[in-house]
Amino acid sequence: MEKAKSLDAINREILRILSLYKQLSLSDLWFEIGEAGVLKQIPKGQVSNRLESLMAQGVVERVPFEGGDARWAIKRSVALTTR
Repeated sequence: MEKAKSLDAINREILRILSLYKQLSLSDLWFEIGEAGVLKQIPKGQVSNRLESLMAQGVVERVPFEGGDARWAIKRSVALTTR
């Protein structure tokens, strides 16, 4: 949880939404961010860049999905330490 404390509001919202679902596609996550209304609408590209950054930090992981698509999820080791 220590990593989450140092994250900005957008990254915290991404993690909050991912924690509500097992995994989400980039489009689904982007839609949920808009629906939550906590943040102003942000471009899908910015969400993608933040997911890549969070993956580099070891917080989220890309999950392969059928058809070559990817979904995003909170990394299991991080999810276990936040409970």
